Amino acid sequence: TPSTAITTTFAAGNGSAGNMFVVSALNTITITALDGHMTTGTATWEIWGRPGRYDLIPGSQTSNVGWTLLGTAANVPAAGLGLPTVLPIPLNVTIADGTDYSFYVTTTGPTLNYTNGTAIYTPFITNSDFIFREGHGGGYYAVTIATRIWNGRIHYSAGCGSARTPVIGVITPAPLVSVTSSNNVCVSG
Repeated sequence: TPSTAITTTFAAGNGSAGNMFVVSALNTITITALDGHMTTGTATWEIWGRPGRYDLIPGSQTSNVGWTLLGTAANVPAAGLGLPTVLPIPLNVTIADGTDYSFYVTTTGPTLNYTNGTAIYTPFITNSDFIFREGHGGGYYAVTIATRIWNGRIHYSAGCGSARTPVIGVITPAPLVSVTSSNNVCVSG
């Protein structure tokens, strides 16, 4: 399907260097971009990812071991309070239906905005394709403050995550049939 954008919230109310959160796929989806939420200044943004639930993996909130740096963008200007800060970091993260994927969105410089939550892994936004879940906030790989809701926008497309493979079809004509008769037919006239 074409790319769709879902906003978590821009309520703010709190902030720090980064947020960790989980996206649970209800259908196979591909995350194509994330927008953040920063009030003032410019910052370098990083987006990290890992399959599964980060909150169940010891040490994942305080070390980048097991995480993959999905992209970085320097000198990104803040859009302002209540507005999405567009992150020029293209993503191609396919999350298979029925599985979880963890994201860590972080900045250097001014803090990003997030909102206080209720409980880790609690659904915050649910649509027919995925569940966005509450997570942690805090410093750079010191993301130990519970519970926080990442403020931003998730861009994604739904459907099969595999590449299309062209195939060649071959049409074979039917064989020629040769008929011979052993009977002679005479026509009188």
